[in-house]
Amino acid sequence: MTQIILTANSFLLRPISEAIIFITNFFASVLIASRTRRAHRATERELHMLSDAELHDIGITRGDIRYVARTTETIANVNPNLREWV
Repeated sequence: MTQIILTANSFLLRPISEAIIFITNFFASVLIASRTRRAHRATERELHMLSDAELHDIGITRGDIRYVARTTETIANVNPNLREWV
């Protein structure tokens, strides 16, 4: 009888614990996305502050800033001359 009660109790609590895990994961993903967007905007802002000559030195143009800021590929992988510098 005790086993039936424990089984029924765990059966009832399982959806609640899964819902808590789902909600926790949802808010964690929202937090990660927010931090990623903030980092992208900061990178874009810093790159826009550079002069055209400085951008040319690192191998990008003004039109590339958004792509460079939002891609996971680093500039050092694109230009082997800049390896270990950027």
